[in-house]
Amino acid sequence: MGEVNEIVDYTCTEREGDEEQMGVRLKSGISLPRAGGSFLMEPVFEPDCFEISERELKETYFRSENSSDRLVTGLQDEFDIMDDWERLKLKMTPLTEDGGVLKFCKFAGLVSSEKVSYKSAITCFYELLIEGQDEPFDSSFIRGLPERFKMDSNQILPGIEILIKTMKVGETAVGILDSVYAFGELGVPPRIPGNCDIMVTVKLLRVTPQGELEKLLGMPESVRLEMSIDAIMNAAEKENGNGNQFFKSKEWKLAIQQYNLALRVLQERSVEEQSKETCKGLIVKLHLNKAMCYINLRMGKKAVQECKKALGLQQRNVKAHYRLGKAYALLKDYEKAKEELSAAAALQPTDRDINRELVNLDQVIRQQNKQEFNYCQNMFKDYEKSTGMTEEEVMRSPYYSILKEFKESDSVELVLPGSIHCKERGKMRKVADYLNLTLEHRNVLGSSSSQQIRIKKMNT
Repeated sequence: MGEVNEIVDYTCTEREGDEEQMGVRLKSGISLPRAGGSFLMEPVFEPDCFEISERELKETYFRSENSSDRLVTGLQDEFDIMDDWERLKLKMTPLTEDGGVLKFCKFAGLVSSEKVSYKSAITCFYELLIEGQDEPFDSSFIRGLPERFKMDSNQILPGIEILIKTMKVGETAVGILDSVYAFGELGVPPRIPGNCDIMVTVKLLRVTPQGELEKLLGMPESVRLEMSIDAIMNAAEKENGNGNQFFKSKEWKLAIQQYNLALRVLQERSVEEQSKETCKGLIVKLHLNKAMCYINLRMGKKAVQECKKALGLQQRNVKAHYRLGKAYALLKDYEKAKEELSAAAALQPTDRDINRELVNLDQVIRQQNKQEFNYCQNMFKDYEKSTGMTEEEVMRSPYYSILKEFKESDSVELVLPGSIHCKERGKMRKVADYLNLTLEHRNVLGSSSSQQIRIKKMNT
């Protein structure tokens, strides 16, 4: 296994319209309170870049057979999950007083790794199995994507949380959960019966501790407002730095989450405090960082909103105009994109990125214009093939001015003598078709002329 390139993320709350919804992983509409505990919730898969260095991989699950951190040789082979569970329980360590959560460590983690603390974000592979079944009923190992959860946030089964809180990064552990710590006495019929024990295998990949601002937001608002604006700004700057780290590793949604936390505490402050140049500058920076994340996620509308918020505070901000131009280009609104990029270039004429973006945009616009021109030409070619007359020949025809004048008049019908030569009648019909008029050639009994040509407007 090389690098892990995607991850399913439960910790992010950003949504674009109604495209993403949370739902129960086990599709049976169970009520959480009635089940006696929380259980995994399933989002739509969100492409997200999750990079693990080669060193991390070597030091975790894929360590060598001779590693001193691994359990006593052969222990992992003795623990066969298909064995009788009562026998397996004898090899496991109880994590609760009632023995409702048992653990067996298959592979030890890094001794120096981050502890799974309160409100940490954890990234893991996991698998859930019922005794007597050959296949797991839920497995991120099989899906091939790790998943990220927020601890102590009602996102994970209680028994799994208890298990994970004893683990280190890189550790793989097996747990057996009593139904009280899993799906309760009701279960999730028909897939999971009531009062059913669950076996879970977890491979812990990463732990991200709760940030300083998350702790502040856990306090009453009145307490936060008593803090100095400088203390709040320092905490917001740190959170912005955390977001930037996630940005560098291409974890855009986690970065947005950090920027949102920083914005939230800053926007609680008074208008006077927010108007200070240092505070205003930080708010602008956070909006623009969010905009760049949305651009990378190809969520153009969201990016436009963030850029406009930044420009509302600093009208001559080069980055705001530049990123707004990129966001409009993402939405294929090339006219507005060029307007914003040109505004950025006027403020900073020597910037290579801006000028390169303008050149690329001009190429896109030229290509679009060429496609539209070809489309129009093909449309007229099709018309010429169907009528035998070019558009120019139709407009030069002596019948064109007569029929055009009729079309623009209030008259409902134009009657012409039917004595016109049949070849000329054919040309007249082609002009009528071009002008979206109907032409009928009729024999009329009892009139001074035995034939008439009647021309009418469409829908009359």
